[in-house]
Amino acid sequence: MSTSLKITLLALLLLSALSVPAAAQRNMTISGRVLDPETGLPVIGAELLLENTATTARTDAQGRYELGAVPFGEWTLWVRHQDYGAFSHIVRVSAEGAAIVDLLLTPEGLVLQPRPAAPQPQAPSLPPAPRLGTLVEGPQLLAAVRSARNIGDLIRRTVPAVSPRAVEGFPAGALCLEFRDQNTASLRSGGYGCSHPTVYLDGEPAVEPNVVYGVADLEGIARIQAIGPDEPGVQLSGFPTGVIIVETLAAGPRPPGLSLPMAGIGPPARRQHTFDWTQDPSGHPVGKTAAGAFVGNVLGLAAGLAVARQCIFVDEHDDIDTTCSNGGTTGVSLVAFALPVMGSALGAHLGGRTGASTGRILPGIVGASLAVLPGYIFSLSTVGDGVREMNVVGQAFLLVGTPVLTTLADRLYRRLRN
Repeated sequence: MSTSLKITLLALLLLSALSVPAAAQRNMTISGRVLDPETGLPVIGAELLLENTATTARTDAQGRYELGAVPFGEWTLWVRHQDYGAFSHIVRVSAEGAAIVDLLLTPEGLVLQPRPAAPQPQAPSLPPAPRLGTLVEGPQLLAAVRSARNIGDLIRRTVPAVSPRAVEGFPAGALCLEFRDQNTASLRSGGYGCSHPTVYLDGEPAVEPNVVYGVADLEGIARIQAIGPDEPGVQLSGFPTGVIIVETLAAGPRPPGLSLPMAGIGPPARRQHTFDWTQDPSGHPVGKTAAGAFVGNVLGLAAGLAVARQCIFVDEHDDIDTTCSNGGTTGVSLVAFALPVMGSALGAHLGGRTGASTGRILPGIVGASLAVLPGYIFSLSTVGDGVREMNVVGQAFLLVGTPVLTTLADRLYRRLRN
């Protein structure tokens, strides 16, 4: 390419860059304060995020927040707080200036009061968001209390979206309450286990919902709120089977709106990174999982060693030798490693399956790999030097450590069956 042609192309590129409107090359910010309109105080610890982006912010001690690098356009702004709930509204970001949006957060909804960068008439307030789920209180609650036996029976009578279901193996007197879409999914999967909604009693999560369901002191119930898994913000907050909130008179006056701790905000609502075993009443089948992992591992080791012997052998000097090319030896070694790993993970997945949950293959593979790799390393390190102790350690990793670590991974990382 000639020098003159290069200069011409470079000039064209510079002109193209300069021809892009300056507004299209910049991002704006959304900032403001989150306040309680009744008290006028700042709302501290509210989480703000733009839907379908990684842009988040949290209010400080003055209730201030700032969302940076927001492209122009229309965005769905989510606001979440443990005492107010989760709400969303549309915010428009234009090229005229950074958007300054003050938020008035109430239990009934979210009111946005935009303050544009340039003086102009103030935009009207948006209507409050509707209340989430079903709220039972007042005369409706008092009428149902007279005929209900316990809280579980009270929920069944007053919340149409929740229905009871008989579950095989449940102890006598235990109650399985599920939202109707979860109920249908459980029946499709064979009807084993119970997809209990997350139950809160006076703001504290119940490890076993039947403990709350069996409470018979109904005169002290102030309100019941049932929020299904299809409600806005519930899936986002980490409650895949819905939420039931029971509040008593002893807890004192509370806002009438959503009051559950939302995931990611405050200590009571830590996100669940491992499997929640309250979703599977049958518990983890340690014996079946370990047996399945052991059988799969032994079969995988036998097959892997059979494949490895096609290329790799120990000669008369106790040295490792090979009859294949470098590529062939590498491939055979990878197969010998992968077969026991896959066998152990698949055995745990199939052997430890319950009516409500099953093991994930990928965590099982990771757990098995943590034992198979050092097992092979310790075993091969003894070739040629006669150190039998290292060989015993390697065999222990391969035969015992592999199913143990696979079972542990299965216990920590599971999924609910569809």
